[in-house]
Amino acid sequence: MSTRSLVSQLARFLGVGLTGFVIDVGTTLLLVELGSPPWLARLVAIAVAMVGTWLANGRFTFRRGGWAPAATFVPYLLVAAAAAAVNLGVFLALFQPLGSMLLAVVVATAISMIVSFAGFRLLVFGR
Repeated sequence: MSTRSLVSQLARFLGVGLTGFVIDVGTTLLLVELGSPPWLARLVAIAVAMVGTWLANGRFTFRRGGWAPAATFVPYLLVAAAAAAVNLGVFLALFQPLGSMLLAVVVATAISMIVSFAGFRLLVFGR
């Protein structure tokens, strides 16, 4: 893959990730506002964002001559679960010290995006 193609793929991934981030933050804040503990709100929000980004990444970011949802769903979930564990771990480590749930979510999401891009690209979609 050329550098230009990789940059284009990364830009698409970041766009999908931004959409997932909006879903993630919105769901987290809504659930906390409704009385959920922050850790539970994060788990639910990450799962909701994970399904949305699987659909978008499969169709938009990593496609090459079609998309095989059945072949990518379980591997995507495994990589996404690993990235989600990183996301949650970073969030839990930073939530109290930073004193800001939103900032902890931003940092945790950025770090988990690096993990997920590498995993999706190399292990799930093979591109």
